[in-house]
Amino acid sequence: MVRSWPGKRWESCRFCYTVLSVYRPRGCQFIFRLSILSQATTETCSKDAAVTKSLLEILSTGTLSSESLVRYISSRCVFDYIAKRYCRQVNYRIGDRRNFALGLQNDSGGYELRNSFTKLASTSKDITTIDIGASTVSVFEGMFDFLSYKTIMTQTVEVPENHVVLNSISLFERSRSFLERHSQINLYLDRDTAGLKCSSAAKAISEKYNDASGIYDGFKDLNDWLVSIT
Repeated sequence: MVRSWPGKRWESCRFCYTVLSVYRPRGCQFIFRLSILSQATTETCSKDAAVTKSLLEILSTGTLSSESLVRYISSRCVFDYIAKRYCRQVNYRIGDRRNFALGLQNDSGGYELRNSFTKLASTSKDITTIDIGASTVSVFEGMFDFLSYKTIMTQTVEVPENHVVLNSISLFERSRSFLERHSQINLYLDRDTAGLKCSSAAKAISEKYNDASGIYDGFKDLNDWLVSIT
């Protein structure tokens, strides 16, 4: 089912136009024709991650049902059915305080947790991989960048691809063994200093890596850009 926001003309959306007219499928690959960024360096990719509470305890998880979380997701311009497909509603406790949040599970069973007031991560911190056996993989720094991408891609014909959410730019090295099995690796990292350096360093490692963040140049990340046009 394709949904769109009232008053928005997705045929004029710069991201969708680029996907439709520039990223032509070739088997299971996107062809990216982006301007080359600055000369690649081998500087280590690093950035402060979301605060991880050592005393945070996951109590239970379930299907997204909270109206307040649905409103929060909508405020980030993500379709709620996309969030329900990939995330869980997570009930957690820190000390004597209980709360709930939207949770994206990582490969070690921990959760990235987001609501209107908090940005947390339970242990163990890890990347999140979504593997459908495709030859192309798209990489995102945070969960809302991934959810934004999946929301945007409902407006066009999506080519099968795998996905990785780093959950912290500092976990890029951990993701490489999975990423470099693919013939095409598309990077949708933040356009801040750490994200751009990481993309540049990745391109120096292998020509498989493509920096796709130029699509949202002028914005911090893909979700910021999506919110700005919605």
